[in-house]
Amino acid sequence: MLWEFALLKTSVSLTAVVLWLAFSSLLFVSGYLLLTACDLGWGWLNYCKSPAQVTLLDIQKENRSLLLQRDNWLERINQAKQCVIPTPGESEPTDEETQIPEEELARCQVPPADDLLVVLDVSLSMGWDYGADPAILQQLDSLARRYQRAGLFDKQRIYQEYQRTERRVTDPSKPDRIDIARRALTPLVRNLPENTRLKLLSFAQCNVSVRNEGIYTSDKASEYEDALRQLRLRDSTALAAAIDSIPSQTQAGRSPDRPVNIVILSDGEDSCNGDPCAAAARLKQKLPHANVSVVSLAKTASANACIARATGGRFLEADDIEGLMRAVRQAGGQLSADECLAVNQSEKQGESSSEGKNE
Repeated sequence: MLWEFALLKTSVSLTAVVLWLAFSSLLFVSGYLLLTACDLGWGWLNYCKSPAQVTLLDIQKENRSLLLQRDNWLERINQAKQCVIPTPGESEPTDEETQIPEEELARCQVPPADDLLVVLDVSLSMGWDYGADPAILQQLDSLARRYQRAGLFDKQRIYQEYQRTERRVTDPSKPDRIDIARRALTPLVRNLPENTRLKLLSFAQCNVSVRNEGIYTSDKASEYEDALRQLRLRDSTALAAAIDSIPSQTQAGRSPDRPVNIVILSDGEDSCNGDPCAAAARLKQKLPHANVSVVSLAKTASANACIARATGGRFLEADDIEGLMRAVRQAGGQLSADECLAVNQSEKQGESSSEGKNE
């Protein structure tokens, strides 16, 4: 009888142990699953996903991106056709009031063409602040020239000085030249005539051909804007080589019945031992019916005016962002009649003041 009682007691104890083990296992597994599901942990088991560290530089870049996006939307709104409600007794404006003679339009901007080539400088200097202090830019240019002439032991010292100076024109809170170029180029495709194609080319590195960034029409505005955003800066400024490659990028410009409009945007001179002036003369021979406009994004690019002279085109520069955007639209033949009148009047005033000084 006693042995039966002992056996029963033992079986009950074993059952209790098994139940406690099962309960403990269930509790452990449940706790483990809950901890992993909640991204928690203990000791060396850490399931907490640490958030990425956000720096002031990240915030400034995001803020700049949002501001540029806002400006693009405002530009779209400003270019939209506005409804004008005339005051009582005032007649509505007619189309004739805003029309100007053909010769005035031709003087103001390039005539329409089925092909528009945009040749964009994507050198590293396009990452500098737009409107940076000219004195600092001259210092950078001087350092770059000294670096090329320096001996082996001096190059490192000059390079370090160049980097320190460059930081003064790369403020993350200010828009870069490439940001402004993107903003100025964005409206071009939206305002293209129905049968016009825009071909986007980029250039930078020496001994590297221009890159074809795509062909776009007015119904592919979003794809064009994506291409602009995805452009990456590279070293050097192979401007002369880019000009020499233009004839291979278009079939237009060789006859009067099929002209081509070419817009070259750059912020500096050729840094690959090329001669943009001579390249422009060669371009004129190969594409005699090309309308070339050179848009400067910096005062240091004034030497590129020879490109416009050699091709019989226009050299356009501006002191502010709005002026630059107007210059790009002028290069693309997209100014309104009122804007053309203002441009022509400004040019006439400039010619009058020059004549007065010469007298």
